[in-house]
Amino acid sequence: MIKTVKRKTGNSGSAQRVTVGGSDKGVLKTYFGDDEAPGIKVGPTFVLVGALVFIFVVIVMHFYSRFLG
Repeated sequence: MIKTVKRKTGNSGSAQRVTVGGSDKGVLKTYFGDDEAPGIKVGPTFVLVGALVFIFVVIVMHFYSRFLG
């Protein structure tokens, strides 16, 4: 994340921009909303369905161990 800080210079009274935090190139680059993101493309529907299926499987295993185990 890059922050831009305005700083007044001595006599002119104008603001000078100073970049804090380095460049956006490197390991910590964010890819939010970018098609160049590495990895698989997973939509929100797939994540929701996957979470619900996981919860269902855990509940079924709970009942299985409770009544048959």
